[in-house]
Amino acid sequence: MKNTTKRSGNKEEDDAADDSFDEDDDDDDLEDGPPVLVVQTSKIPNAGQGLFLASPRFVPAGTVLIEEDAIAIRRPAAKLILNMPEWHGRQPVIQGSSNKYLDIRLLLIHKANHCPATSPQCNAAVSQKGPARLVMTTRRNVYRGEEILWEYSPTMQEFS
Repeated sequence: MKNTTKRSGNKEEDDAADDSFDEDDDDDDLEDGPPVLVVQTSKIPNAGQGLFLASPRFVPAGTVLIEEDAIAIRRPAAKLILNMPEWHGRQPVIQGSSNKYLDIRLLLIHKANHCPATSPQCNAAVSQKGPARLVMTTRRNVYRGEEILWEYSPTMQEFS
């Protein structure tokens, strides 16, 4: 699934839209179709923005939430990104081998916050499908309004 979040390009408008999602919305037109995700303020203290299921009311375990193409980069480019002050302490790249990395900074997947895989709150997992395609799938049933959380892995063994 491609990124379904609509962005205007205006930071103030986008920030306001991010915060306007109402998890109690009972619109019947949100009951069918593929998962729709929105970016809004995380429920996790000091986490900034997060990724939330906007519709349908429920998606079962094993549902693909997002399929996105990352940018394949080499070690020198990854080191430059990791040394940028704005990315300190965050996971902007995934390492596949000693010299192969995926830059995920521009992906919707990157908006989902971290949670240990052993936690019951961890409701998604990311795997690789092809050289740079990443797939986020639900690990358990997820309900509308729930924040999408996955365990960031700095490495991905199947990266080819």
